[in-house]
Amino acid sequence: AGSGSAIDPTSLASTTSPDVAAIGSTFYLVYVDTSGAASDIRGTRISGSTVATPAGQLLSSGPNDQTSPYVASHGAGWGVVWTDFRGGEVDVWAAILDGSGTVVGAPVPAVTGMGTQAATGIAWAGSRYLVVYEERQGEGDIRGFTMTDIGSAAAPFPIATSATMTELEPTVACGPSSIRCLVAWTELDRAAASLDS
Repeated sequence: AGSGSAIDPTSLASTTSPDVAAIGSTFYLVYVDTSGAASDIRGTRISGSTVATPAGQLLSSGPNDQTSPYVASHGAGWGVVWTDFRGGEVDVWAAILDGSGTVVGAPVPAVTGMGTQAATGIAWAGSRYLVVYEERQGEGDIRGFTMTDIGSAAAPFPIATSATMTELEPTVACGPSSIRCLVAWTELDRAAASLDS
């Protein structure tokens, strides 16, 4: 069995949903801190055995919960997306971090609207991030949007939508050349995949 360092040791029992991405040998870890009245998104940069912020850097805190963070790297920094319950809606929020782990600007609401928009994945596609999420307004649909490395998000577009089927839990990865990305999701009781470029 391996050994590791505790992240956020003061509230270790109240941290969930980790995700991690790398720039060379430097990693950025995101997770949910559930120690307060509402859950928050925290993260920390890790290089070798050094944890930059053992108690976690606060990335997002607001009314109601922030959950399910995902992180990817664009080579000089990181993009983070999560599901945000502030304002009484369930929306996708995003933040861009530079190479030191500092938030560039401020977190932004990337996708908002009626119903539920829940972030489920992010990948770097060469010149921009591709973010996938599930949208629930009746049946579940899979949608995506692109976001630059300075946090400018484009309009969402459909990936898998159906009036009779339910598509859920999308995930995404982009190839080494970043010319194409693969998006996979669950459709009812079957596994389905769509190739997007």
